[in-house]
Amino acid sequence: MAGGIALFLLLAGVVLFDRAIAQPFSHDENQFVSAGWWLARQGLLPYLDFPYHHMPYQIPLNALAVWLCPYILLSGRIVSWLAAWLASMLLFAAVWREFRQRSRSTAWLAAGSAVAVFVSQPIVAYTTGQAWNHDWANLLALGAVLLQVRMIDGRFRPWLGVAVGLLAGLATGVRLSYAVLCPLLIASAAAIPASLRTRWRNASLVLAGIAVAGLPAAILLALDPKAFAYGNILYPELNSLYRDVLRSWSDNGLLAKLGFFGETVLAEPGNVVLLVGTLALGVFGLTARLRDRASIHALLLVFLATVLLFMTGFAPTPAWYQYFFACVPLAILTLAMVTSRVARWKRHALIWTSLVAVACVLTGTWDAQIVRRLQSPETWVPIQVHRVPAAILTGLETANEGFEPGQRGNLEEPLEALALELGFRREPLDAPFMVTELTLWLAP
Repeated sequence: MAGGIALFLLLAGVVLFDRAIAQPFSHDENQFVSAGWWLARQGLLPYLDFPYHHMPYQIPLNALAVWLCPYILLSGRIVSWLAAWLASMLLFAAVWREFRQRSRSTAWLAAGSAVAVFVSQPIVAYTTGQAWNHDWANLLALGAVLLQVRMIDGRFRPWLGVAVGLLAGLATGVRLSYAVLCPLLIASAAAIPASLRTRWRNASLVLAGIAVAGLPAAILLALDPKAFAYGNILYPELNSLYRDVLRSWSDNGLLAKLGFFGETVLAEPGNVVLLVGTLALGVFGLTARLRDRASIHALLLVFLATVLLFMTGFAPTPAWYQYFFACVPLAILTLAMVTSRVARWKRHALIWTSLVAVACVLTGTWDAQIVRRLQSPETWVPIQVHRVPAAILTGLETANEGFEPGQRGNLEEPLEALALELGFRREPLDAPFMVTELTLWLAP
């Protein structure tokens, strides 16, 4: 049994890795891998030394990957792939735990189905493995919710409360939109049946974990409040205004975002099946008779977390397809919990959840070229991207002969200066949108 589980999870990791090497290059990957390069190679910090338009907690991971991997874009994608693979393992373990009181074969089938649904989801296939900050934030948030469910089920320990807050705070430190989970987890901890004093203590422990996780961000904020506020507050507002001026297809109107959601997310049958199945079975589970009060609390927590993360996809302007990835693992967990914890109409729940899982896998995204691609590293997108700029670098070195580090010279694009490792700090990065176009894979 253990060998079969290990082999299955290994196959899931291979499928996810194939996504990481096959995804077309996205310009949004620039700022994430470039920030890691700045820290690893130049010792520069976000906000203080260069603009950064997200929370900073993934940068050290990207910096470590830059040291370990000569292909810079590939290093960033490996960081994201690792988080996605760990999330699939965590989801497997969580669903196994939900069904472990039944037979081992039932738990195996349920947990394997959950991972298959996760890996096959079109929105997961599009988002995971790219050098963004979605995968690690999602992994940390999933861990926080699962620990909270463990507390609700009667396994409360003080360190668990702190760990829940710590993971939620770290997820927020990777991607700010995950902050919506923090008040939910605090309220959930306070709602665990106990004396009033114990309820306050539980909520305080989660809050303490969040506060500890926020210390690095607080330090960066204290060092340069304006730069930090620009990267996390002002820039998103400027970006929204920029899109509005350009009359972007996804403007500030909610109707436009809903239209985009319908044209992209709902255009994929696999996404539709999971969305409708989670909504219908989640409501069914909350209105049906569950096996105990703790199950009601746990299911409500997971369902509300799914809804909140789904709603964050509509918050930024413009809305993008990958923003709706955040809720997928928790949506799958909702389906598993409904099936395992409902006491009434248990057979009905099992049948409908099984149908949703089968439909998700059958309508999901699969690539028949995975074996051929894995055998040919020269075809991997990150490798190809790394090789392309060689001629560009040669041309830049000729065009800027005699250019001294620290001078602006005639380099008009920051990626050129970065490619030549000129050692500049802020001066070439004063344009609001310029830093997002840094193509770090040009760097030797």
